[in-house]
Amino acid sequence: MDTPSVAGFFGKLPARGDFVGGGLSATLVAAWHGWMQQRLAESRDELQEGWTEAWLVAPVWRFALPPGQCGTQSVTGLFLPSVDKVGRYFPLLAAIEGAGAGRDPSVPDATHFHDRLEETCRLALDQDWPPDRVSTSLADIVSPGDAPARTGLWWSEGSPLVPAGAFEAASLPDGARFRQMLRA
Repeated sequence: MDTPSVAGFFGKLPARGDFVGGGLSATLVAAWHGWMQQRLAESRDELQEGWTEAWLVAPVWRFALPPGQCGTQSVTGLFLPSVDKVGRYFPLLAAIEGAGAGRDPSVPDATHFHDRLEETCRLALDQDWPPDRVSTSLADIVSPGDAPARTGLWWSEGSPLVPAGAFEAASLPDGARFRQMLRA
C-alpha cells in the first residue's frame, strides 16, 4: 500500500530572516522559487507604489498542477502573501507533491485539504511559528489522493482588490496573469 503524501512548505515567515521550508523536493522548490522571483519583480515594476498594498491584501491562491508544470511531479497546494522579519516579501507555499487532490474546488475532500493548509499557514504567520512547528502541523495533513490535474487549475476566494475566481493554465501564470492575481 502506498504511503499517503504529506504537506510541506517553502517561503518566508515573519519570525525568520531567510527562506524556510521542509517536506518539498528540491526540484519543486527551485521551480517555484525561480518562477515566483520573476513574477514578484515584474509585478513590482508594473504596479510600482501600489505593489506593497496589493501584496499585503492579496488573496490566498489554491492550485492543482500536473506533472512537469512546477517540478517533475503533480503538486497541489496554496500560497499566501508573507514577509520575513527584515521586511522582504515572498509568499508562503504549502503543498503536497504527487497528488492531484481534486480538480474541482467544490469537491469536499479537496476543499477540506486546502482549508486545513490555509488554516495552518495563517496560524504560522499570525503567531510567528518557528519552521519546525510549521513542519509538524503540516505533517498531519494528508492528501485526499485524487487523480493528478491535466492542466493547471488556480482558484481563490478573492480579496479587497481581487474578485473570487478560477482559471486554467497550461503553464505557471505569466507576468500579466500574476499581476491580476494580486490586483485586478
